[in-house]
Amino acid sequence: MWVGLILATSGIGCDRLPGRPEEADRFVRPDRLLDPDALLARHCTGCHGEPGRIGPARDLGDPLYLAWIGRQGFRRTTEEGVAGTPMPAFARSAGGPLTDRQIAALVDGLYARHGDAAAGFAAELPPASESEARRRGLEPGDPARGEIVFGERCSSCHGGLGGVGGSVTDPAYLALTSDAALRSAVVVGRPELGMPPFRGYEGEPALGDQEISDVVAWLAAQRPERPSEERRSAAAGLPRSEP
Repeated sequence: MWVGLILATSGIGCDRLPGRPEEADRFVRPDRLLDPDALLARHCTGCHGEPGRIGPARDLGDPLYLAWIGRQGFRRTTEEGVAGTPMPAFARSAGGPLTDRQIAALVDGLYARHGDAAAGFAAELPPASESEARRRGLEPGDPARGEIVFGERCSSCHGGLGGVGGSVTDPAYLALTSDAALRSAVVVGRPELGMPPFRGYEGEPALGDQEISDVVAWLAAQRPERPSEERRSAAAGLPRSEP
């Protein structure tokens, strides 16, 4: 009798037994999660918000940003993070939580969903880094020239105590912001916050590549100096470390 019951029950199949979770509800080990939307929600939206919505950091679904930084640049930033800023490294090889496959899935997912619009930016975009600017034959950014650019193009929103756009020379802000992030803000803007990209508002001339390097150099020059290890030890009353 029991043998017959077992055989009859086995014909139902384990997947059809009552109480078994649906495929979508089953637990997935964190290192096997490859759905780009789930990866974005778990690791990115806390700072960057959902694509198209305002978050503390920039919108990762902005087509201009995706076109400007490029797949390789986006992946490198995700893997390595940005030293000296709140952006951490996500690659396991750098101490982060994500495998190479997961980072590839995240990058591919974002570009598949938002990157097509980037094809509309046919004109050559400004350099994505100071080293790229040098390869294009530009001079190193000059803070003196950058101060003039800032006064003419940025101070109406960011001058004085910050204006409608807030102060971008606040020491606390600059201490947490890399030169790359400053360049990104100047080139791509923050459209979700009303800040235009390098092309400016309608009727304004676009910022030139050299002007971008110059204003980034001036902003970086306003960053407070980080104390050396020796100065920190002295402030804490600790003995000097021997070489």
